[in-house]
Amino acid sequence: MSDQMLIRTDSVVYREDLYPRIKSDPATIQRYAENIDVLPPIEINQHNILIDGFHRWTAHRKAEAAEIRVIVTPTASEAELFAFAIERNAAHGLQMNEDDKEAAAKRLYAQGTGLDKPTIAQVLSVSARQVQTYLARTDHDLKARRKKQVIELWL
Repeated sequence: MSDQMLIRTDSVVYREDLYPRIKSDPATIQRYAENIDVLPPIEINQHNILIDGFHRWTAHRKAEAAEIRVIVTPTASEAELFAFAIERNAAHGLQMNEDDKEAAAKRLYAQGTGLDKPTIAQVLSVSARQVQTYLARTDHDLKARRKKQVIELWL
């Protein structure tokens, strides 16, 4: 991570497909909008894509703040950015709820990010057993798909 800096609030890029939270919390946004001067910086990557701080960024927009403090974390890929976003949102601030965590686990696992189950558990700040529960259906579906492909190839 680099040092903090100020950028224009409207230059932050929010990509819903790279953000792990399913719903925002209007009460949190309102509370943050009333206190934007004391909020910690948001985290973006080198392309200004939001990694962490959706509620803080939205609060700045609501308060019509021209600038926002940011920390820039370089990312090598969208998968890495998504993993960072999950990790940050699972561990502090307004944490991800169980539905958010389950959806993120499935996405990380099924999209071939290269993360194994123990690493996904660490990223989500949950137990390995919880990740196993999240991914039980995904594992079942993947196994059935592979079996079907093997049979088709054999025939």
